[in-house]
Amino acid sequence: MEMLKYTFAPTLHWGRFVALISLFDVLVFIFCMIASLVISGTLSSSHFLGPTMDVVYYFDKNPYEIVHDYQIWRLFTPIFLHSGFQHIVSNLAMQLIFGSLLESMVGFNHTMYLYFISG
Repeated sequence: MEMLKYTFAPTLHWGRFVALISLFDVLVFIFCMIASLVISGTLSSSHFLGPTMDVVYYFDKNPYEIVHDYQIWRLFTPIFLHSGFQHIVSNLAMQLIFGSLLESMVGFNHTMYLYFISG
């Protein structure tokens, strides 16, 4: 395991933005799965371990809801939504590998700005 850290993400540690945002992504994914189980009583039938569309719809970007119902959170929550286990694992792998490399070059703040602006 230690070899993988130095091969794929040598500058990664818990104080980095990429590590913190990856942990937050996992927590949001777990929250969405639990919300799906509570609201619908099941998980998505089309994505392995994914939230149902009811939960995704509540957090997804919807311009009408943002403008008319002032649901501002819909501008930020789509950044953290993942449709299933494969989706979050592949995103986390790329985020940890390339994000940690980027953060080692440009720093915490610039990585954070780029993450949220591109989201």
